[in-house]
Amino acid sequence: LEYESRRGFDIPFVSVNVVMPGNHQNFVRPYVIKYAGGINVGIIGFSNPDTPDMTRRDNVRGLSFQPAGATAKGIHSILRKNVDLFIALSRLGTDEDKKFAKDNPFLHVIIGGHSQTLLTEPIVDKKADGSLAGPLIAQAGSRGLYLGRLDLTVQGHRDPKTKKAEFSIVDYKYRMIPIT
Repeated sequence: LEYESRRGFDIPFVSVNVVMPGNHQNFVRPYVIKYAGGINVGIIGFSNPDTPDMTRRDNVRGLSFQPAGATAKGIHSILRKNVDLFIALSRLGTDEDKKFAKDNPFLHVIIGGHSQTLLTEPIVDKKADGSLAGPLIAQAGSRGLYLGRLDLTVQGHRDPKTKKAEFSIVDYKYRMIPIT
């Protein structure tokens, strides 16, 4: 996108819930889809809806920050036929990420920010059989002190007739790597 290249970044900025009200188009890419390990991984960004109250108005002039929950359900309905594993990049904060996870069980992973919480273990809800009940929530603190690494073991398939994906995380390894 033009905005990204002006800033000199070589990675996409993603945020599905920041739009330009006049044309209802996203300010940056709403998501990216990457193919990894035989599955399609959807990476969806969610900006904090309170951003206009946390920064100078000039920084967000002409932008509308939509509620993350409603936006998540909408983007899921669009992507579910083409994405097997959903990862959310969140600027909502850890407490809001927990609520967001409960409201959006289609997500597999939430990589959080904003609250600057150092989670040495991901937040994980499990079912009685030990399988995951909702997304893993991870966050690597603040100020670049740590790099978070999350390795996933994913199992499942896509039904060739219905195209419905049935993928789940069956194991994970998570660690914080100190940046020295």
